[in-house]
Amino acid sequence: NFEKIEFIKKSKVFTNSQVPLIKIYLTEVELKTLKNIAVSALRNTRVLDKPYKWVNGKIIFDNGISQKKSNAGIRLKGDLISDHFGEDSNKLSMRIRLKGDSFHSGTKIYSIQHPVTRNFNSEPMLLDMMREFGVLAPKYFFAKVLINEKHIGLMAFEEHFSKYFLENQSRREGPILAIDEAMLMEQTIKNILERKRGYKVFDVLHVHLSNMGIKDYPVKLYESKKLSKLSFKNPILSDAKYSISQLRNFLENRDASKIFDYDLFSKWIIISNMWNAYHGLTWNNHKFYFNPITKLIEPIAFDNESYGGINKSIYMDIVTQSLLKNEMFQYYIYKNINLIRETLKSPEFERKFENKNNFYFKVLSLEFENISEINLNDLMTNLNIFESNLDKLFNKSNSEIDNLKKINNDLIYINNSAQSYDTIKFENKKLNLNNISAKHAIIKKNLKKITNPLKIFFVEENGKYYFEIENIAYDNVLIHSIFDKYKNKNFA
Repeated sequence: NFEKIEFIKKSKVFTNSQVPLIKIYLTEVELKTLKNIAVSALRNTRVLDKPYKWVNGKIIFDNGISQKKSNAGIRLKGDLISDHFGEDSNKLSMRIRLKGDSFHSGTKIYSIQHPVTRNFNSEPMLLDMMREFGVLAPKYFFAKVLINEKHIGLMAFEEHFSKYFLENQSRREGPILAIDEAMLMEQTIKNILERKRGYKVFDVLHVHLSNMGIKDYPVKLYESKKLSKLSFKNPILSDAKYSISQLRNFLENRDASKIFDYDLFSKWIIISNMWNAYHGLTWNNHKFYFNPITKLIEPIAFDNESYGGINKSIYMDIVTQSLLKNEMFQYYIYKNINLIRETLKSPEFERKFENKNNFYFKVLSLEFENISEINLNDLMTNLNIFESNLDKLFNKSNSEIDNLKKINNDLIYINNSAQSYDTIKFENKKLNLNNISAKHAIIKKNLKKITNPLKIFFVEENGKYYFEIENIAYDNVLIHSIFDKYKNKNFA
């Protein structure tokens, strides 16, 4: 179409060494298979079914220096398909796994996705800054993409996790971990199917409702199949088992001392707050690397989705929140605030930052309108606000830090669980809550099947809320914790 013709003309100002060219070749059957999966998911649950459907394809990767022809396995990616397919039906988000000895830009596994998925130019700029200060971050750049010789415009290239990801950043091969969100997505599918008729707008705040706490989810190990083939005495396998036990121990007890790298976690949380990038701090976006040299777990900056602008809040993830009263962690926080501040002031950093800033702006402007350059002054302002908010936060007691969600409406924690509830309103306002049978009838009427055997109901009457827990399993269930996501309710 006309827009793509204009894009092709304008894109010629950049060489393939500046903006690589990726050509993907699929048979018509294979391409139709992927599109049908996406359309079906978009119409129904908006969540990709597992196991994922892989198809075979061929790829030419041209970085201006060489053209590499590779065979590859290709599948759709993105748990919530509306984030990866709804913006432009031609820009399918894909996971690409190269076969044989092929590498593209130093990696064997990568994703391509619409630039809007990670908020355009903010993601590569943020990741560049993370790497600048030694925090692990995937390669991320923009490429021109063709599928069966049809231009689909710019796509974001995002490196996936592997030993090459680690080696390219001077790390020894070691376990890469995450908190497995598979059961959360299973619950999400059920929520969407059951709530679909009552919701005109797709609202992510409702589809993720679950009664499971973070410690209820298993720890996920990347490249587990490869590791399972190693000898029992292999140190890599030993590190994998040890790191899983360390992360599991933290999730159970929330004691982060001597498990995590304070220096790198402090840099990660500082930079995330500077960029107003709280999306990457949620537990289901967390990625970790166990360093076999230091025997400590490091953060991996991933799926940050910076929202830009001035950030008056302070965002903490489950790890840094548990370290707030740790004096050594506080030392590293203030040390690295000063380090980052001085670095941002240096002429050399400003020059490199503005060069990248201008480059990404020009590249994205080939296809997209209203792209804004990143404001370095905003980042510095956010750094100063973060430091000021920390001073208030560190004066809080341990119990306040454990329980507080908001401090003076300025300091906000990321909610560290996926807990929430259903509110059932009585149609008959004269109904007395003491009428147990009537209350139970209403609750049972609204009962929905869920993955977890417990269902928590919050019942509203005359401006007050009451809760009831119902076991929908055959056996007894031990309740170890109850979380309330919304603290502004008036509970009786």
